Amino acid sequence: MKKALILAYDFPPYVSVGGLRPYSWFLYMKKFGIEPIVITRQWENKFGNYRDYISKSKSKTTVIEKNQLGTVIKTPYCPNIANRILLKYGPHRLLVLRKLISAFFEILQFFIIIGPKKNIYLEANTFLKSNKVDLIIASAEPFVLFSYASKLSSIFNIPWIADYRDTWSQDDRNSKVRKLWNSFLEQKTLKNASFITTVSNLFRVEISKTIKKQNIHVIPNGFIAEHFKNPEQSKNNQKLVICYMGTIYKWHPIESFLKTFVDLVNNEKLDIELHFYGINKELELKQILNKFTDNFSDYIFFHTKARNEQLKHKFFNVNLFLLFNDHENIGTKIYDYLVLKRKIILCFTDDENTNMLKKAHYNIKPKKTVSTTQQSDLLQLTSAGESIKNTNELRKVLIKTFKEFKENGFIEIKSKNIDNYSRKRQTKKLCNLISSINK
Repeated sequence: MKKALILAYDFPPYVSVGGLRPYSWFLYMKKFGIEPIVITRQWENKFGNYRDYISKSKSKTTVIEKNQLGTVIKTPYCPNIANRILLKYGPHRLLVLRKLISAFFEILQFFIIIGPKKNIYLEANTFLKSNKVDLIIASAEPFVLFSYASKLSSIFNIPWIADYRDTWSQDDRNSKVRKLWNSFLEQKTLKNASFITTVSNLFRVEISKTIKKQNIHVIPNGFIAEHFKNPEQSKNNQKLVICYMGTIYKWHPIESFLKTFVDLVNNEKLDIELHFYGINKELELKQILNKFTDNFSDYIFFHTKARNEQLKHKFFNVNLFLLFNDHENIGTKIYDYLVLKRKIILCFTDDENTNMLKKAHYNIKPKKTVSTTQQSDLLQLTSAGESIKNTNELRKVLIKTFKEFKENGFIEIKSKNIDNYSRKRQTKKLCNLISSINK
C-alpha cells in the first residue's frame, strides 16, 4: 500500500471549511489503497472565534494519534509576537506594529524555517528521515506549506502534489506589489510539483495563468456523508424553519433577504423561523434587523460555530436551507445542504441589488470559460431546490412553501444523484491520480 504524507494546517478539531478537505482524505484514502499520514498543528478551540487560530497549544510536544484509518501527527503551536499582542490587547490595538511583524514572518518563512508554522516542516523532516512515503501532498492555504513540500521533495526525492483550496497570487484583493511577489514565490515553489489539484474549474483557470506548464486537475469539494445521517424531517413542526450556515460575504444580498423575511412574518403573519449557524456577521445582522423591526429575536436566532457532525441533530426541524449566489464560485455550503435532503433556496439570480453588490464587492473577474450559474445548475441537476430571481419572487416562493408546509407538516423534496458529490468519491479521484505517478 502506498503512503501519502499530507501537510494540512487546517484540520479537525479546528472548525473550518478548509480543514474538511484533507480530513476527508484521511477518512477515505485507505479504502483506495493509500495510507494517509497527516501532519498538522494542535488546535484547542477554546474561544469559538478568530482567537482559536492564533492561540497557543496546550502541549509543547508533538502528539501522535494512530487508528485504522491512518496517522495524525499534531505539532505544538506557539503564536508569533504579533499574534500574542492581538490575543492580549484585541484586534484594534497596535495594528501597524502587528502588520509589520506579520509581514516580516510572511516574507522570511519562504526562505528560512521560521514563524509559527515551522513545526509542521520540522516534524515532517524528522518523520521522513526514518519513514518511507511514496508522495507528499500539501493542502493550502497557508501557501508556505507548498514551500515546505517542495523543500522536502528535493531533500528526500519524493514526488509532491500542490492542492489549492483557494488562489494564491491571482487573488484580486492583493496589491500590485504583493501580486508580483506572490507570483514569483508561486512559480519558484511549484517548479518541482508532480501536478496540481484544485477545487473548481474557476480556480484551475486562475492558477493556469501563473503556472502555465503544469497539469492542473479539478477535485471538487463535497460532503462527508458520515457527518449527516440524513435526519428525517420532523412532521410535527409548528413553524416553517429556514437555516443558513457559515460565512456571509459582502456580495451576499442578506439585507434584501432579511427585509423580505421580516415583512412576511410581521405583515403576512407567516409562522417562520430563521436560524443562523456560525456566521461571521452576527452584530451587523442584528443592526440591520433593528432597522426593520424591534421583535426579531422572537423568530430569528443566532447559534455559535460548531463542526458539522456536532450540528446534525439540529437539522431535524429544518425545512429550507438558504444559499446566496456566489456566481462563478460554487463554494462548499451547497454540498452539505445536498446531503441533508432539504429544499434549498438560492438568492438571487437576477436581482438589481444583488448585481450592485457583485459589482462593488465580488473579487473574481468574469471568465468566458467559467459558468456563472454553477449553483443553479447543480440544484437543477439534483432536483434539490429552487433558484430565485429577486425579492418579489422570494415572497411568492416563501408564501407558496409555507402553504405546503401547513398542509403537509413538511416540505417534500425528491433530490437525485446526490452521491456524485460526496467527498468519498472525490477522494477516489485523487487516489486514482496518485496511482498514475511514476507508472
